[in-house]
Amino acid sequence: MRSGTTFLSAYVSGAITAGRSVTFPIPPWLSATDLQTEAAVIHVGGGSVLFSALRGDFSVVLQSAVARVTFLRDFPEPPTSELRLELGIASAQTQPSSAPRLQLVATCSFIANAQTASDASSRYESRVRVKSPPVAVSDLQLLYPAYYLLSSGGGVETALANNLAIGAAIELDTPAKHVPAYFQGKLQGALEAGAGLVTSDPIGIDLEPSTAFWVRSDFPGAPGLQVPTGRNAAVNGESFVKSTEAATQIYGTGLLAARTTGTVGSNGIPGPIAVIGRAERPVPAIAILNDSIAFGSGDASNSGIVAGGNYGFVPRGLQDVDGAGGMWPWIMIGRSGGNLSNFLTPDAPRRMALLHYCSHAIVQAGTNDLASQSLAAAQSSALKVWAACRRRGLKVYQVLIFPRIASTTDTYASAAGQVPAAGFEAGGGKRDPFNAWVRACVADGTIDGLIDPNPFVEDSVNPGKWITNGVANYPTADGVHPSTALHVLAAKAVAAVARTFTV
Repeated sequence: MRSGTTFLSAYVSGAITAGRSVTFPIPPWLSATDLQTEAAVIHVGGGSVLFSALRGDFSVVLQSAVARVTFLRDFPEPPTSELRLELGIASAQTQPSSAPRLQLVATCSFIANAQTASDASSRYESRVRVKSPPVAVSDLQLLYPAYYLLSSGGGVETALANNLAIGAAIELDTPAKHVPAYFQGKLQGALEAGAGLVTSDPIGIDLEPSTAFWVRSDFPGAPGLQVPTGRNAAVNGESFVKSTEAATQIYGTGLLAARTTGTVGSNGIPGPIAVIGRAERPVPAIAILNDSIAFGSGDASNSGIVAGGNYGFVPRGLQDVDGAGGMWPWIMIGRSGGNLSNFLTPDAPRRMALLHYCSHAIVQAGTNDLASQSLAAAQSSALKVWAACRRRGLKVYQVLIFPRIASTTDTYASAAGQVPAAGFEAGGGKRDPFNAWVRACVADGTIDGLIDPNPFVEDSVNPGKWITNGVANYPTADGVHPSTALHVLAAKAVAAVARTFTV
């Protein structure tokens, strides 16, 4: 039965004054008709409440996907971060709902981690490969961002430099055909710089379990336009084309043509940051809270990556979760250089909202925290990130920290030539205590589990150092990021745990 209350969150800055309006996104598993406002209360200030606004202090208008609140009086203290709107949920007798909830239904979802450089191009087109979970799915929707993650600071959400139009289509292999996406009934949607997401209308197709398919995207605009990019090509057929052509080629099938005025690229491909839809039955959907290691830095070969997969030990470990090539849907919401703290308010409000489409969080970030902060600071950030995930209903699994080497005398050909970074040596004050603490947090129920790749990549005789085989750069080329060989080995730890995930 649906009853009780729910909290909607919004992030604001500045004082709350009479007449100011704030929009609260309604979670995807609810609709406006599920909610009632008679007992509405607003708490201001996140975890440390500065004040509460009672029902007579504001008005609420419930729309299809948002609750729009207008304040009716001034408040003496401005909020520090978060508004939480408490609304009643109508009972099942008055608002029955038998439709499966929306969830992530495709692999290879990446938050945009850059924007393209401005040049003479006036159109970007892309084609990316994704795969549905091992159950039938339907009514797919494509999510496109109007922001990207800034490289400095590890990933602060940053507005695009310009507005964009967006067109899209799903391309199926058998039969070979495309299905256009619509945006509020039109072939083109509008991405407003600095906004959150543009979501396509539901695409009324039904996919059989474990179907690999393509998403084709089009970003037309004025010369010099910049678009959000988030992934590198991992399988044949993935690419993007930038050009000055007037007409799009996405409403078709097959490889994108190079275009007379265009150039073809394979790194930094623009596209949707998520594909959501309705699964025949709920299946695990994974949010990866990552830094450069899970993103695949050091993984320089696509050997072993199958359709719907991508670089990095976590995506590789999610390639076969049922023994038959089935994949859990996943989205990667961090970027290179990121810390755990980058997933906290106020850096990540739009990304963290996407966790509502997921069931499990694999938290891989942490090594950069330990390299630049105290053990206590890293633990504090980890606790907050875990709590943020659990608050959104996710089961949380922390990846234990890899070795981190400061220098080598023989290009990583031997354990003897490796000098661990301060605090990362065996018995040091950071890595070992952090990993032991994570184990304790699993034991006491603070988090649901852990993933330990170190038995596959760490020298058992020389703890704190990468495994070696006498070949230069076999384990790593920089001491921090595993090589392709070690990404493949570490993926075994991910696969072993991911196969136990249930919802």
